Amino acid sequence: MHNPMVASLQKRLQAIETTMMKRENVIRFLIARFLLMGAMVIAFWLGIQRTI
Repeated sequence: MHNPMVASLQKRLQAIETTMMKRENVIRFLIARFLLMGAMVIAFWLGIQRTI
């Protein structure tokens, strides 16, 4: 009853977990996430400013 699609997904998640265990990868991920969120907030704010 083992679905090959689920097994593939589990392997990918395990690979992500092992790379995220390294401190420098976690810091890069958090910086990228912060920059992405900041860009989204700025884009939203600019969109709101144009509609007003």
